[in-house]
Parts: sequence; structure tokens; C-alpha cells
Amino acid sequence: MENESNLNNNFDLIEDNIFKIEYENQNIYNSQAFKNWQNSNFKKYGKDAKLFYCLYNKIFFYVSDNECQKYPYYRVKCPKCNYYICYCCSSIDENRNLDCCLRRRIYICFHIKQDYDENDPSRDTLLYMIPFLNMIFIIDSIANLLFYRRSIKYISFSNYDDYFGDCHCIFFFNVMFNLSLSIAFFSHDIIFVLFTWIISIPFKLAPVKYIVNAIINGLSI
Repeated sequence: MENESNLNNNFDLIEDNIFKIEYENQNIYNSQAFKNWQNSNFKKYGKDAKLFYCLYNKIFFYVSDNECQKYPYYRVKCPKCNYYICYCCSSIDENRNLDCCLRRRIYICFHIKQDYDENDPSRDTLLYMIPFLNMIFIIDSIANLLFYRRSIKYISFSNYDDYFGDCHCIFFFNVMFNLSLSIAFFSHDIIFVLFTWIISIPFKLAPVKYIVNAIINGLSI
């Protein structure tokens, strides 16, 4: 309690956009100094600002959500060491393109707004929300999100594309597996697509656009 009380009054621990912890495993959310610092950052960056933690320097810092949505997406430079920090797992590395965790990939899938609708929104929305095609895109998006283009540890290849190379057998298997599932769940997909379109009408197609955006992110990550 004495350490916590000292921290509440020790504003030397706050430096620009940085909040330094005083001791290991400190519960910062019980600190009045942290709450004041947090509120000042919310005023500066908005309530949707993202809190990052640097394991190397033992510091917290806020980044605006708009800045996080720029590539490499929710991996930003620490203001102290200039290494890249992941918002989801706090991994630290000098490589800005490091694919550090599955949680970040899923987070990106549902939080990054694509600019695809600026050119022809109706074309893309209709393409991804046609029964059967919708299921193919969803399955492919999930497979890509969970397995493909991910970093592989303990081997010299940088991603699955390099590892599998031009293996046509695997590609053929994936295509057939995707088609089989799409055919098997075709009736369910019709109900899902129709229901989504119906509930989207009062909301200016917001649910449809959200699903399409998630599919596109899943395919492109």
C-alpha cells in the first residue's frame, strides 16, 4: 500500500505518453496516477485509444485507434526502444511484419475497415453475400486466417507459401474440401444469407457490410 501511495503522487513516473510501473506485477488500475494519465490520453486520442505494454522497458503507452488501423495493424513502435509491440500479446520484436499471434489476426479480421466499398460497394457486397459463394468465401477466409500465410517457427521458411511451395496436391485437397463443405451446408447458408439481408435493411446494410469486411480481411491477412 505504501508503494501504491507513493506512486499516486510520483508524477516523475509519467513521461509524455509513457507510464512507468514502479514494481513488477503492479496493479496499475488501482493507481490514481494511472487513472489520471489514462483520462488525459482518452481526451487526446479518444475513448477507443489502445493501451500497449512494452515488456522490455516495463512501460505503458497509448496509441489512437486510427493509428493502430494503419499497416502493420495493431503493431506499433515503442516510444522508448523503437521495437514493435503487439496490442494483443505484447510480443516485442524489431520486425514490423512479424506474425506474432493468432489473436491479433482474428482481431484484425473484425476491426480493420477495408476501403473496398469506395469504388463499387454494391458489386463487392453482392459477390460475397450470394448463397454458396458466401460459404466458399467464409471457409476459405477461415482457413487462410488460421493456417495459411502464418509464420512457421523452428524452420528456415518464413511462411506457409514458402514451405508448401507449388504443391498442387494440397491446393487440390483444399479446393475439394471447401466445395464439399459448401455443398453440405448450402441450405444453411441460404438461411444465413437471407436472414442477414433481412436484418440489414433497417440498418443501411451495416450487418452485411460488416460480414463482407470480415471475409475480405480473412482472405487478405
